Amino acid sequence: MARINIQSLHSKLKNMNIQELEKRREDLRNSLKGDFMHDLSLREEIHKLTMLIEGVAPNDGSCDLDCLNCGS
Repeated sequence: MARINIQSLHSKLKNMNIQELEKRREDLRNSLKGDFMHDLSLREEIHKLTMLIEGVAPNDGSCDLDCLNCGS
């Protein structure tokens, strides 16, 4: 299973418009196979896309609270 470089992905995705992000997210959702190991990296990218689309920032690690922004 290929690991996603999150920093590289985030830089690439920031330069896309909302419609491109939504299209990419839909394409990824259609690629899900129901196989946990196959879908893991896809779900990670879908989550990052959703956060960008909705303008949600992850917890920066400065506190021990769960991510209050997205509910994870």
